[in-house]
This record gives sequence, C-alpha cells and structure tokens, in this order.
Amino acid sequence: MKQPVDVVPPVTEHANCPVAEEHDSPVRPTYLRLSVTDNCNQCCIYCRPANCSTRQIPPLSLGDIRSIVNILARAGIEKVRITGGEPLMREDLPEIAHVIASAPGIRSVGLTTNGVNLARCAHQLRQVGVTNINISLDSLDSVMTNTVVMRGINDGEVPVIAALSRDLPIETRFIELMPLDGSALDWNTFFVPAQEIRDLLGELVPVPLTGISTAKTYQIPGAKGCVGIIAPMTEPFCRMCNRIRLTCAGSLKPCLRLSATYDMLHIARDPRADDVIAALLEHSQVMKQRTSSQTEASLPVISMFSIGG
Repeated sequence: MKQPVDVVPPVTEHANCPVAEEHDSPVRPTYLRLSVTDNCNQCCIYCRPANCSTRQIPPLSLGDIRSIVNILARAGIEKVRITGGEPLMREDLPEIAHVIASAPGIRSVGLTTNGVNLARCAHQLRQVGVTNINISLDSLDSVMTNTVVMRGINDGEVPVIAALSRDLPIETRFIELMPLDGSALDWNTFFVPAQEIRDLLGELVPVPLTGISTAKTYQIPGAKGCVGIIAPMTEPFCRMCNRIRLTCAGSLKPCLRLSATYDMLHIARDPRADDVIAALLEHSQVMKQRTSSQTEASLPVISMFSIGG
C-alpha cells in the first residue's frame, strides 16, 4: 500500500497566509524561474542593497540543477527561465542551459540577462537549447527590454522605451516596483502604479490574452510590436499565476507574496521526492489564491537578487 506523503517542512512559513475557498481551482504550476547565481555585474537600485554587496551564496552545482529540474519536470514544469543575479556571470551557463533543455518534459528554456556579456555566448546558448532571451532595460542608457518603472528616475523615459515597439516586432514590458528588502529605494516615494504607466503611454489597444501571463498586453496603434504591463501591487495576478522560483541556493519559493520556502536539495535526496513535490506544489498553489489581498506592508521581507528576478 502506498504510504501517505509528508510534505517536507518549509524553511520559513507565512503565519497568516489565507487559504482558498473550496470552489477555487488553483492553476497548475508549469513555469520555473531558476536563479543560478546571486552575483551580478550591475547595481540596480531596486534590486540590490545600497552598498551593492551580495552574500555570495554558493550556487547550485550542475548536478544539483539536473536533479532538481528533472524532479520538477515530472511534476508538470514545462517552461524554465534562467535568472540571477546575472546568469551570464556563470562560466558554465551553456552547460546549465543544455541540462535544462535536455530534461524530459521541458518545452521552453529562456534567459533573463542585463545583456552585458550576451554577445560572446548568444550563439552557443541558442545551440544548446535556449529558446528566448529577455534583456532588462531600465533606461535608454543601457541595452535592455524589461523596465521597472521608478518615479523621478526613469518614468519620463516610458513613452520613449515603448516607442521601440513601433518599428520592431518586440514586446517592451513595464513592471511595477515592489517593496523588496535590500533595495536602496524608498518604495512609497518611487512607486508608479500601472494606471499611471498607461496614462504615460497614451492611446493603447488591448491585446487579447492567449494562455497564462502575468502581463496585460497592449499595442500602440500602428505598431509592429506590443507593450506589456506587469502590476503585482495594484492589479495582482495571483489567481492565474503558474510560476514558482528556485533560488541559487536551492530553496523553492512558490510565491513572492508568501515567505514559505522549501529546501529542494533535501527533497531531491528523498526517495519519495516525486510524491513530496506533487503534494507541496498542490498545497502551495491553494495558498496562493488569496494572497492578492495582501498590502505592501504585509509582504514578506525578501531581496530580489537572492531569489531571482
């Protein structure tokens, strides 16, 4: 007879996490954001501490990544995005990408990067299975395409960045600033809500949603590309979220709005790992359903550079 599964206790658990009602139907997690390092060659003020120091956590080994990704793929993960820190700081990134792309069940492997070191290995990354790359762009002084909007810092550049989608078949995404620990910013001073971002962009035509996405997508009339707005604070998407995160130290974090984390290195050594993960993910998705009611004051204390963007 199959023995009951005991979910591995989380490293930390949010004490007041609300539970979904019985009629709620949690979205199955299919998307993993995998941080391979907390190291970075940039010092973005919304991500890193004021002194730009890092804890330099020993990152997951290639073997650890192979083991964990295979377990999560068997649990239903189909899409993986490699993040950091700056993932291109790892010399073995092509090998990591190949291991992920080779896991049975993985259909898409993406990379989020600041682009500084991309030219030297872009071709190799494509050869080993990377299917798409997001380049972060917080100012036109750098070369990126995801923009965390900050009042008085880059909000004036929002229309100009969005205009890139007029002539190019790309999506320029704008993201609400989250009140994260370790940031050098005062959130209340620099926060720009999604509606104000839309007002800055002027006339927008909504693009119908296909599949699951954290972004609301629009098109500037006549543009070849589109504009996405991700609003975790004013327009939460918790009920439709299919993503989980793995830190570079091996902690699985189901939700940014929950402080619960789970030790995947410990779970991977359990002979019942597949059953444990299945139960853990089901439990975590149910807990996600009501987190959209949390205010910024109740968000857990986290640092984005340590958990992956």
